[in-house]
Amino acid sequence: MNTRIPALFVLLAMALLAVTSTGCSEARLQQGQLEEEEEIDNLLRITGEYCTEPSGDVTFPVKVVFVLDQSYSLQCLDSENRRFEALQAAVEDIRAIPNAEFAFIGFSTWVRETGFTRDIDDIQEFLDPAQGLGNATDYQGVLASTGRMLEEEMRETDPRERARTRYIVNFVSDGVPEPVCTAGCDSSGPPDSLYGVCNTDLDIPDGEYVEHTPCQPYNQPEQILARVDELMELGELYDVGRLNMNTTLLFSPVHVVQQICGDVAEEFGYEREAASGLLREMATAGEGIFQDINLEQGDSDYLRINVSSMPAQYGLHTMIAHNENAVRTEEGLEPDSDGDGLSDALEREIGTDPFDWDTDDDGYSDFFEWQFRNEGFDPTDPERPALTCRDSSDLTGDGLTVCEEDYLGTDLNTPDTSGDGIPDRLKVLLGLDPLTVDGDRDDSFDGVSNFDAVRGGVHPQISSEAAYRSERILYDLDDHGLGEVDRIGSSGTDERRCYDYDIQRIQMAPTELPRERGRNRVKIYAHDRLTEMGGVGGIHKVACFEALYDGQTKYPEDGVIDVTSDNLEARADDFYRRLQTISECGYFDYDEGELADRSDLADMVEECMPPRITLDNRLFHPDEIFALMGRHIDSSARLRLPEQSYGFFVPMGSFDPSSDCHRPWERVLLEDLLDDLAEACESCAGIDDDGDDE
Repeated sequence: MNTRIPALFVLLAMALLAVTSTGCSEARLQQGQLEEEEEIDNLLRITGEYCTEPSGDVTFPVKVVFVLDQSYSLQCLDSENRRFEALQAAVEDIRAIPNAEFAFIGFSTWVRETGFTRDIDDIQEFLDPAQGLGNATDYQGVLASTGRMLEEEMRETDPRERARTRYIVNFVSDGVPEPVCTAGCDSSGPPDSLYGVCNTDLDIPDGEYVEHTPCQPYNQPEQILARVDELMELGELYDVGRLNMNTTLLFSPVHVVQQICGDVAEEFGYEREAASGLLREMATAGEGIFQDINLEQGDSDYLRINVSSMPAQYGLHTMIAHNENAVRTEEGLEPDSDGDGLSDALEREIGTDPFDWDTDDDGYSDFFEWQFRNEGFDPTDPERPALTCRDSSDLTGDGLTVCEEDYLGTDLNTPDTSGDGIPDRLKVLLGLDPLTVDGDRDDSFDGVSNFDAVRGGVHPQISSEAAYRSERILYDLDDHGLGEVDRIGSSGTDERRCYDYDIQRIQMAPTELPRERGRNRVKIYAHDRLTEMGGVGGIHKVACFEALYDGQTKYPEDGVIDVTSDNLEARADDFYRRLQTISECGYFDYDEGELADRSDLADMVEECMPPRITLDNRLFHPDEIFALMGRHIDSSARLRLPEQSYGFFVPMGSFDPSSDCHRPWERVLLEDLLDDLAEACESCAGIDDDGDDE
């Protein structure tokens, strides 16, 4: 019989007893004389591989703003009104996309606009040539108005929606800006010039030349480009998915202009080279494209944009390891056996059950009710929740029940309401606000930001600079970039961004759960986010690993849980060698190469093993053995291990600790069971020492 887990470990790993009630009282600890051992540490290290979601096209909300020159010169440049055909075609394309909206801003001396809409009736004045033109081309004023409109819209949009929204500004003009003013009231151009605004001391009507101040520079190239920069900065300020500004110059050959309007090209600012240069610079600053459109050619597709999808790549935004069974207090690290957020010592002090996360069974955890005890909650009284619980399930996998989320006002559709990478329940446990992005603050004034404290395993509300320096969790992430990765559960590959992770110095506490003494459950939260789109959102996943520590012994003995793909493959190969040995031992009447399945192994346990089976110096009832087998091998006796290391991470909303937590000590017990079956096989099959049937 193999016994690779130390005998001293008999006080710890009772995890499999909790799964089946049958025979729980049958197992007996075989505790021998304890020998003095060297002191062990309480540290855990987890190494593996993480891959983001596959790259691909992503659909997203789109908001397009058409900024349209409506100056008189267009009567000469576009006498057939072809620009309206282009606008109509672009609007119809946008309306064909369910999550797209459009807005229009027309400009001349004035600015007139509509808000975002999908109703074509709202924009008729912009599609109607008879709606009137003006006698100037006020670039600076309309860019300022565009920025104000976008900022107001962004401010009113939910941050999660805003973060995946693409904003596109299409700036369309037929010439250079007019008027162009220089500094000083002695500037060239008399007050009664064509535009009469540069040096005037008269009041300018509201809504005209919206940024102009008499005797000050206006519509200079540097001012216009500065307004484009300010507009682009809104994308970063409000964390939008993407913001681009495209520019289009509309022109017709001089002979066409002269044929319609006579020799007025210069009067109307028909300066193609100057206009082209400025609009090109604006597109560059706006991270967009510039088009130079000859209206004589009759092309009506130049304002169309492909906005249905966007190539997207996911990157790892945050990774946070958290031990659910260890609580950081003013006195240091303390065990929390039931993982509810209250230390065992505090639970005994306040009268709650340290082995039950919801002592009074009212849908609110003991921690939650203790945290909000001044707001009408009592963790020991089922009649005293401040809000009657309507649903005690956890829809998002963040550890908060629906009723707890109702009370907090957090989002039932995401495990991270604020979008800063810290799951809502983890924020609640550590005294942070799940409704706000507060990771950059330093609530304990110890020089460690809240986010760094959470990620380092120290409490953000407790001054812990020294502990952070000497005890914090360490993360080593090696980014391998994009590559083709084998899919799990099907053939083929996906393009994913993959990382090697090595998380060290996770501290464990000596828990006291009756059936799982010493168990420490460590969750690793990973947040994927689109690298081409800022803001919140993304995909939240979690991996779960369990180790054992009772203050005297721990498993794994070396403190390392290695779930790299190479190690998983080696473990699988080792398991199948054991299974092949059993399948070929003579007990089964198999064809060559056929392997025993789980049902066959169960039959063998019943027939060939004693009524009480000894593994790791402990006695187990067969029903407990069957439960162990069911947790770790499927019906075909294949190991329930991911084919790739990144498969340990599952979407948070579907996380189930009974199936998704990796418990390496139980896999060792399973391997010991196979060794014992192989040892018992020949005698059970009736084969003598010479290999002949008896």
